[in-house]
Amino acid sequence: MSKQYVITEQKDHSNWWIILVASIIVAYGTYILYGAIAVVVCFIVYQLLKWDHSRKEAKRAEEAKAWMYDETKLITEGMPIWGCPEHYLDNYDDGMREWP
Repeated sequence: MSKQYVITEQKDHSNWWIILVASIIVAYGTYILYGAIAVVVCFIVYQLLKWDHSRKEAKRAEEAKAWMYDETKLITEGMPIWGCPEHYLDNYDDGMREWP
């Protein structure tokens, strides 16, 4: 007994999805373009808002830092102080600093 093999040739239809995607792009190309433009515009607006927020935070931090490290202002400005206000200054020496 001899074995016989049957070989059949068939067309390769593995690229059918490329034709499908191309037809969808051709049919809905303008809508895809509008959607892409909308996504890019939303991304740019989001980045601008994020940049503006960080700029405002940096400005607030700089103002707070300038207020906090100003040599002429008390650290507790705006708060009620008991006793001598000079005690709250950084460089006030009441003679007790070297006291053990």
